Amino acid sequence: MRSVLRRYPEMDVLISQNDDMTMGAIEAMQEAGIRFGEGGYVTVISFDATRDALELVKEGRINVDVECNPVQGAYVEEVIQKLEKGEPVEKHYVVEEKVFTRENAAEFLENRKY
Repeated sequence: MRSVLRRYPEMDVLISQNDDMTMGAIEAMQEAGIRFGEGGYVTVISFDATRDALELVKEGRINVDVECNPVQGAYVEEVIQKLEKGEPVEKHYVVEEKVFTRENAAEFLENRKY
């Protein structure tokens, strides 16, 4: 991110593939004195929606975090057991995921499993 900031100093949107990448990018922007998040010059969009990142969303430092829900084990196990028993399964399953902004992040923090 430090290299990217040197090469593209006029960047106004950061989209990270996951929250860990976002944390590193935020660190680099802070070091460079770049304002980001709510009220800043750079809009920050992240993916994963981990507890630590949702804290930053709540603070307005990350504008949007899109969930990639890792809590699917029991759900997947149920489908596997059906397959092993020769029972029919759906062709497609949809995993519930959310989009978090400063307006809704706080309500999910207390019970966050990851």
